[in-house]
Amino acid sequence: MIVSLGLDPVGVRKMESSLGRDSFKKTAFTPAEIAHCSGRKNAADCYAEKFPAQEPFLKALHWGLAAGSGSTTFKCS
Repeated sequence: MIVSLGLDPVGVRKMESSLGRDSFKKTAFTPAEIAHCSGRKNAADCYAEKFPAQEPFLKALHWGLAAGSGSTTFKCS
C-alpha cells in the first residue's frame, strides 16, 4: 500500500476571508499560533503559511476541520 501526504497551498486572500470567521481561527489554530500570527503586520500571511501543513495531516487522520477536530489537538512548527 502506498500512503502519501501532499500540501495544498492556501492563498492569502482566501485565508483573509476565512479569518473573518472567528470560529475558523479558533478551530484551525492553537492559542499559541493565534498569538504568534495575530501579532504580525501581515497576519494572514502567517496563518496561510501554517495551515497547509496542518490541514492535510488532519485529513489523513480523518480528523478534518469539518469533523470538528481542529489543530488544537496538535501543533505544527
